[in-house]
Amino acid sequence: METEYQSVNVKEWIREQRIEFRDKAFDHPNSEYFKVLDEIAAHKDDFMANTGELLRFAVEYSPTYQKLPPDDKKHVTYHLEQEIFFIDFLD
Repeated sequence: METEYQSVNVKEWIREQRIEFRDKAFDHPNSEYFKVLDEIAAHKDDFMANTGELLRFAVEYSPTYQKLPPDDKKHVTYHLEQEIFFIDFLD
């Protein structure tokens, strides 16, 4: 299976992630993950999926990410680096 590289709108990704996480989005350290995403969205409109770009943006633009304790940073990094799968529906 090939890895897909597509441009993803950051705000749309946050919306999708909140739906996926449901109530757990408010649990620590998931809440830190969403703070980091919101800080990225304040600077970037899009990211390239499956390239590590979200993590690079977190390092560059997120004060929250930079201050996270090691265990929380590991958790947030894990989510930032998750492979994104795209599903195409054919007619």
